[in-house]
Amino acid sequence: MFVRGKIGIDALQNLETCTRDEDCDSSKLCTNGMCVIAGCNEECNVNEICQSKNRTFSCECIPDYSRDSDNKCRRQCSSNEICELNEQCQNGLCTPVVIYSDRCGLNAVGIHAPHKQLCACPRGFGGDPYRHCLKRCETDYECEDSEICHHNLCSNACLPSLKKCSYKQKCEVKNHTVDCLNEPSEYKSCETSGDCDEKSYCAGGQSLCIPLCDPQTCADNEFCHEKTFFSSEQFTLRGISCKCDANPILVHGSRKCHKQCDSDEICEENEYCNHRNWCVPRKH
Repeated sequence: MFVRGKIGIDALQNLETCTRDEDCDSSKLCTNGMCVIAGCNEECNVNEICQSKNRTFSCECIPDYSRDSDNKCRRQCSSNEICELNEQCQNGLCTPVVIYSDRCGLNAVGIHAPHKQLCACPRGFGGDPYRHCLKRCETDYECEDSEICHHNLCSNACLPSLKKCSYKQKCEVKNHTVDCLNEPSEYKSCETSGDCDEKSYCAGGQSLCIPLCDPQTCADNEFCHEKTFFSSEQFTLRGISCKCDANPILVHGSRKCHKQCDSDEICEENEYCNHRNWCVPRKH
């Protein structure tokens, strides 16, 4: 008890007396005639520290951090590599990656990838996640009546890439069977690709604007990108490129894209999401 009391007396003896704030050092205020350590009225948030300026105390960002538009302290950056994996460098600050599924294709979902958002087809679906995710199948009868099972995906049998009918014919499907009718086509007439929009080309011999990309143009998990290689008043050359979000792999001599993921739920039942955010087969 004596020791505790002596410590209390020593502490009181070490307190500085004052009559005004200026009698104390900059980290203290004069309270009841004593210089006491002051602080911020409110607890500081993450990445903030309480600092004094002209004896006014406020929560400020720690070094190498600045406030964003939401008044939160974010790490300063010049590239994504400085930020956490779930952040991206925007306007010089590391900000959380926000998922917008409406930026993805039909039936697709937005997922997290290092420093960015990607689109992926959910379990049981495949195709181009930036355009259409199609239901997986083994037979026509697993698909809607107006669809066929093509490359293990339920597809509209009238897709231009499947070439079931001439472009000048009207294509109809019933009970998974295609019927080509000699009726006016739905496609716009053209003389050159310059008469078509940037996502179409003028099919040779058909004089019709045909979409460059459709859900079966590229392989599963690839995304189709329209390109204009050359354009002039007389001639326009357009084409496509099929790309992977991740590096492609070779399976039985053929190129295949990994399905991107941020959890096992995106992958098929016999797959899991590995450390590279790829759906890969489970090891038995």
